[in-house]
Amino acid sequence: MRNIGKLIRFFLLILLTVSSFSCLSSKEPPRDLLFYFFESCPSCDDYILAEEFNEKINQLNKRSEWKGSHHNLIVPENVNLLKKTLEEKQLPDVSRSLPLLIIDSEYINGYEQIGLKLDELLAE
Repeated sequence: MRNIGKLIRFFLLILLTVSSFSCLSSKEPPRDLLFYFFESCPSCDDYILAEEFNEKINQLNKRSEWKGSHHNLIVPENVNLLKKTLEEKQLPDVSRSLPLLIIDSEYINGYEQIGLKLDELLAE
């Protein structure tokens, strides 16, 4: 009788382990959320708005489904990063359509449209 109890506990342990691994493996990888802007004047309205977007992206990063970043193209390395991102995601060269928000393999440009999209994502 003892052996049957041990055997049942053993099978329950295996069942719990397998179900835990299946839950972990079904988890979606985080989605890309990349914000590119060009601002050189910290007191300008657009710069302030870009900083607000950066904060919203940071809020989204606290959720497991997002991997967001923001890049001011005044930094030369960020220009190269944008070009690389556009190539990798097979997007057209929209580097002159700033500000630009790339979500996975789609893009949105313009402060108003980006703001609406970020608000929508935060409300989900």
